Amino acid sequence: MTKESEELIRALLAFQESFRKEIAALPNDDAERAKVVVARANALLHESGVGAAFAPAVIEAVKPWPAWSKGPNFEIVMDFPVTDVSGSWTRDDADRADTIVVGFTYKGTPYQVKIIDGGVQSGYASSDVYQRGKAELWRGCELVLGLDISKDLDREFPEWKWFNVYVLAVGEWMKDVLEMETQMKARLSQRLQSSTDADAITRAANIKL
Repeated sequence: MTKESEELIRALLAFQESFRKEIAALPNDDAERAKVVVARANALLHESGVGAAFAPAVIEAVKPWPAWSKGPNFEIVMDFPVTDVSGSWTRDDADRADTIVVGFTYKGTPYQVKIIDGGVQSGYASSDVYQRGKAELWRGCELVLGLDISKDLDREFPEWKWFNVYVLAVGEWMKDVLEMETQMKARLSQRLQSSTDADAITRAANIKL
């Protein structure tokens, strides 16, 4: 286990202990306790970076994998190393919802990402157009993370982003999600550098000083 992994696990254990003490000190009011639980879960996802690492980073990366994994160059284009990629797409005409499910194995652990697209909605302003949905992460047979997500369609490159949590089971999977995002950033940096290098070589070939 790396030093960073050990630090994250210690931080998670400290959070759990602090959270238990905070809940124990609250009045015996179910609604107030529920609000504190949700607020603390959202804060943990924000402060740890796990929320953004999963949505948008991981879910946007894995969406095309079921199709890409059938091609010969999948290992080149995938953003972090996985095996056993599978996927499905279904539509619920009654709810007008599309569901994408992507399964894969990361470092020997089976994961499944589920993205439920609830369709296009209008905002308070007549010009606001966005999509709402849900994103879930399953570790084996356990649902460890469930997020409400939205996509601002007015942006040039819209992507799913999380804004609230409805399932959170704190555990070592959080380290995996952060690692996935770190590897994605490293791959992107490598691709940008390769593109820059190739462009420079092409330009230099046509320059005579």
